[in-house]
Amino acid sequence: MNEKRTYKNHSESLPLYVQVKEDIKDKIISSYYPKNSYLPSEFKLMDEYGVSRPTIRQAIRDLCQENYLEKKRGIGTLVKGKPFEFRNLNDLMNFNEEARTNCSTYSTRVLHFDIVQNNSILSEVFGPSEQDFFSIKRLRTINQQSAELVTTYIPKVLIPNLQDFDLEEHSLFDIMKKESGIETSYAEKMFWAINASAEDAHLLQIPENTAIQFVKTITYDTSGQPIEFSLAKDTNAFSNFKIIATRRNG
Repeated sequence: MNEKRTYKNHSESLPLYVQVKEDIKDKIISSYYPKNSYLPSEFKLMDEYGVSRPTIRQAIRDLCQENYLEKKRGIGTLVKGKPFEFRNLNDLMNFNEEARTNCSTYSTRVLHFDIVQNNSILSEVFGPSEQDFFSIKRLRTINQQSAELVTTYIPKVLIPNLQDFDLEEHSLFDIMKKESGIETSYAEKMFWAINASAEDAHLLQIPENTAIQFVKTITYDTSGQPIEFSLAKDTNAFSNFKIIATRRNG
């Protein structure tokens, strides 16, 4: 028996379960299905899309594999949100390039610059052999509005004289390329929603406990080696146009 086709939001050249999957994904991304809510039942989704139960189950199965959803036995299907997003390799831009691309005025202020030793967190990213890391905390503004607090860690061995450069005027990636010939290739990012602490709220000029975006980034060179690890706290002023993530396929 042919399946009833009432859903035509996406290209009909795609399998029907893919069309359904993409529509549900769009609704998760737009928060139509909010994070930590539960997806409507399979029967309700069947009625909404006019498709069979196997089609709905395949769409949900794929979204679980992509980490948008999680099946909870005896409860339902939990909406997990989107921990990863992907952009093409050529979209990997530094802060200055992003701001210029979006016709914004921007600035960077270095709040803290230090050298720290390897620890359990840095070892997970760079391995245990690296000894010393530059730790740089910066405040970035967009259109005179505080937009991002970011703490960046770079192995000291990659560019031992980093302290000699003006990090308020030049990007780290540009310095790495010019001084050490290091080419950035791709990055992996993870996202969380957090509430701003009193200190962060003061620096970002927002009320304490305001919901902001926490972003963990690992940037790799063309040989696949990690060269930079950062922890950023973004306000909407920055995340509205921030490059989300770049990751090499395969």
